Amino acid sequence: DMIDRQVDKWTDHFLSPRYRWETCANWASQAMGIDVEWDQVRDMTYGQMAVFLTDEAHQQAEHLIQEQMDENLPDDVEQRDWSWQALSHWANNHFGVNTNDRELKKIGLEGMPEGDVDRTALFNYLNGRAQESIAKIDYSELNTILADDFNRRTLCGWLKHQYNLDADPADLS
Repeated sequence: DMIDRQVDKWTDHFLSPRYRWETCANWASQAMGIDVEWDQVRDMTYGQMAVFLTDEAHQQAEHLIQEQMDENLPDDVEQRDWSWQALSHWANNHFGVNTNDRELKKIGLEGMPEGDVDRTALFNYLNGRAQESIAKIDYSELNTILADDFNRRTLCGWLKHQYNLDADPADLS
């Protein structure tokens, strides 16, 4: 009875029309670090989704960079209390770039009066690095998710993993 309940539950889950689109949105979150909802990508082709996700990544990158600059280099605290290292660490982790606090300080402080930062130059630098990173994204995994039999293959994979049961996706159609 427990096995029947599990199989019913996961069969409904994997064969749900939403599952493919939820997986695409989750992939975008993991691979690209962006937030999209499943219904934003629903019924898109590979090409449409690649363009949409790229555009979304560009827009969200701008917002995230500004948010991180405001958080780590706030106007209402003294410059010595700014966290250049945290900003650098975030950019490296989020966009896969290789920068450091000294580099960011040089860009942000060079030629500026004491206590000021060139936020525009710093933003443009970080945004440029983010855009380079976004341009390198490999969308090929979406082909697997968008394949007609993705839901059935995923269910078969789950059955194999869970119960060592071999099932053919074609038999499930």
